[in-house]
Amino acid sequence: MKTIFHDKESGTKLQMEGTFAESKAQLLDNEENVLVELEGSYPEILQTVKQLSEEDTQETEEPKQYKEPLTKSDFRGAKVKVLEDIEDEYGDVLEEETVTEDIAVLTKDLLVEDVLIKPKDFKKLEILKDEQENTQEGELFVVNNDETRYYLDFDKGEIVKFLFHKDIGLPLMCVNSKGVEQALTFEDVTVLENQEGNSRKFDFCAKNNILFTEDTSLKETKVSLTENSDWIEDDGSLTIQADCADGVPYIVSNNSGDGAFVGLSKLKLRTEEDSLNLKVGDYVRVKEGREHLGAKGFAIVTGIEDGDVILKGIDEYGSYSEGWINNANNVIKIG
Repeated sequence: MKTIFHDKESGTKLQMEGTFAESKAQLLDNEENVLVELEGSYPEILQTVKQLSEEDTQETEEPKQYKEPLTKSDFRGAKVKVLEDIEDEYGDVLEEETVTEDIAVLTKDLLVEDVLIKPKDFKKLEILKDEQENTQEGELFVVNNDETRYYLDFDKGEIVKFLFHKDIGLPLMCVNSKGVEQALTFEDVTVLENQEGNSRKFDFCAKNNILFTEDTSLKETKVSLTENSDWIEDDGSLTIQADCADGVPYIVSNNSGDGAFVGLSKLKLRTEEDSLNLKVGDYVRVKEGREHLGAKGFAIVTGIEDGDVILKGIDEYGSYSEGWINNANNVIKIG
């Protein structure tokens, strides 16, 4: 009995003759050249052919890459991943799994992180897809690298906003919340989680000259309203009690104890300029209901501290003191 097996993919042909127990076989290539001759039982011959096929695949298998051969021009401005170790003629090694943009295109070869790569080894480099295409204007990153190959204006942990792509040099132009701009590589940053909430915090910090980092907390920040709120009155003593991740913190009046959630876009830092234009020696009238166990009615300013005033006067029980403390927004200047 004669049996012939055809492999359409490779063009090879296995031709067998004999009985199940004793057979002879020839493995032919696509030009009918004899590659291997075998003798043995039917199962033994098939097992041997299988082993030969697996060995041949291991020897000839190339790193998974592109259908068409790569040329040096393909690597210009690219970002690559090393698929297996590459050793150059000088003994320098570019290690597997390395991801880099440090590529110089030479006359015939490539210089990748100071390792000379010959054309025969181009297939061991995988060109990664352009991440820039997926980076949107305004996207936030956290700087994760303090050991770059270039001078870095940002510290590790700073939050930066992506502005635009650069055609040459470092690909990402970014800015921090203090207005410092610099181009970065993708290796130096990580996309920040909770883009929406952190974007509100970034904008608030940018407007108020606060450096926004991973550790920046707005808790206990003294704030003022930039527009009226239906939920809380700006009495000059508002403080962020809880820095919520959604960019809508919970603020509390230190005078009244009232609290409300207010978006950061409606808040600004409370400064001395937000307080009334008072000075020591001014005569004032304390607003009715805003005495806060201090001077009532007419009083004299004896001191000013961080938006609060120190008053000389008499409280509702007739007690006199030169050290009553109230918020500047709770008094009205007389004359």
